[in-house]
Amino acid sequence: MNIQMKANTSSKLAGVDAPFLYNFWYVAGYSSDFTRELTERTFLNRSIVLYRTEKDELVALQNRCAHRSFPLSESWLEGDDIRCRYHGAKFNPQGEIIEIPCQDKCPNVQAIHKYAVEERGPLVWIWMGDPTKVETHKIPDTSWLNTDEGWVFATGSYHIKGNYMLMMENLMDLTHIPFLHGNTLGFDRSYVKEKFDLEIDGIQVTYSRHPNGEYHRYGFFPDYLVDQFEGREYEARSGGCFVQPGMNYGIQELRSKP
Repeated sequence: MNIQMKANTSSKLAGVDAPFLYNFWYVAGYSSDFTRELTERTFLNRSIVLYRTEKDELVALQNRCAHRSFPLSESWLEGDDIRCRYHGAKFNPQGEIIEIPCQDKCPNVQAIHKYAVEERGPLVWIWMGDPTKVETHKIPDTSWLNTDEGWVFATGSYHIKGNYMLMMENLMDLTHIPFLHGNTLGFDRSYVKEKFDLEIDGIQVTYSRHPNGEYHRYGFFPDYLVDQFEGREYEARSGGCFVQPGMNYGIQELRSKP
């Protein structure tokens, strides 16, 4: 087992009671998910309404009217502004209240929270924390999803009812695969004893095993790759990388030996 550490360890371990971490970027969805329609999404137990302006700019606002907390996602757009369906208050893309139909004067103040959003390739990122601490350079690199550079990717999603810390633990401890997914992925139990590497750099944790010569037959690979690697010597790598809260990607590699 090879362990490289570049960060101080802490005696406080994360568990199911760990609080949400707000000062990070989270994936809000795919760029194609958001149009001129008002769309509701919940992040870290906060309801957000997202939409695009007439200039195709993304907007993310607190999903509640400042008057009686009516969900703005169930209201409608007037140009780039949201008109609340309950009593007609109007909010601009900055979250400022700009019209109150029942009175002549309007305070024109920030009434609801505006969230920073950024598009990177096919993904939309949202900053859930302190707006004064937004740092766009800390958005994780997902350049492999850039179709302009010839990459092809598939998308999909499903909801899991459970604590997010348990999901992270599941993704970072792959010794469960031969047992929990034994009938689907076909991993041999010897996988759990393969050489293991762990690298820690700040909050990023990269973990991987180096399976034996049967790895190409496991269920992660399509039939055409199984045929190509049958009878050949190769190096394999299986694992993943915890990038930051809300993002963890898998690593499955086969490389022919020279």
